Amino acid sequence: METYKSDIVTINAGVERVFDRLTHPSKFNEVIGVNVEQLPQEVRDNLKSVRFEDNSMVIDSPMGPIKLGVVEAVENAKVVYGAQRTPVPFRLEINLTAEGDTATQAQALIQLDIPKMLVPMVGGKLKEGAKKLGEVLARLPY
Repeated sequence: METYKSDIVTINAGVERVFDRLTHPSKFNEVIGVNVEQLPQEVRDNLKSVRFEDNSMVIDSPMGPIKLGVVEAVENAKVVYGAQRTPVPFRLEINLTAEGDTATQAQALIQLDIPKMLVPMVGGKLKEGAKKLGEVLARLPY
């Protein structure tokens, strides 16, 4: 299994709130609608291809919609999403560390099972995707 990591980013919200939003993604719908104009344009553009549901999110991709459901959660420490009905099994893991009461450090890991011969072709894009995911995590309204 190949793993691609984002940079460690700081989220301006306590770890309890971040964990709650990530384990119940539909709660993002409430705050994004109200705060969408305050988000950077790049984040708004990225959010156009994402839908938040009760315990999952759906990402529009060139291969069609990819649904990621919460498959594991360690309170205030880690949230793992697993891909449902995708040609390549993969997971999205978000590790959280409290930084006081009002900040959280987070790192996203994309883990997927692809043949070694494909790694040189897609590895760069996946590495960039993990990095962007970390940036989006840091900018979402919690």
